[in-house]
Amino acid sequence: MAAVLAPDSSVEGLAGALPFLAFGYLGAAALQRRQATWVVVVVAAAGFAALRLQDWVDPLVVLLGAALGIVLWAACSGRLRRPGALWVETAGMVAFTAISLAALSVDVEAGRYIVAAA
Repeated sequence: MAAVLAPDSSVEGLAGALPFLAFGYLGAAALQRRQATWVVVVVAAAGFAALRLQDWVDPLVVLLGAALGIVLWAACSGRLRRPGALWVETAGMVAFTAISLAALSVDVEAGRYIVAAA
C-alpha cells in the first residue's frame, strides 16, 4: 500500500500513508464488519488517488475530514457508547495522525525513523 500511496517513497509521502491505513480500520470498525476492512481501504485508495489528480484540496485533509465524519456519525448513532473496536480504531487514527505530523515536523532523517517505527 505504501508503494501505491507514496510512489516517491519520501518521508512526506510515507507519513501521509500512516493515517490512510488507519482509516481503513476505522471505517470497518464503524461499520462493525471486520471483513470490510480491505473493501474500505480499496475504496478509500481509489478516492485518494483521484484526489491526488487535482490541486484544489490536499487529499490528506479530505481523509481526516472523512475520519472525523465517521467518528461523528458513530457518536450520533450510539456506536461510540458501546465498548469495542471503534474506540481502539479511533485512538489508532488519532495516534497515527499524530505520528505522521511528528514525522513531518522534524528533519528528514529523524522523520524516516519515526515513520519506520510507526
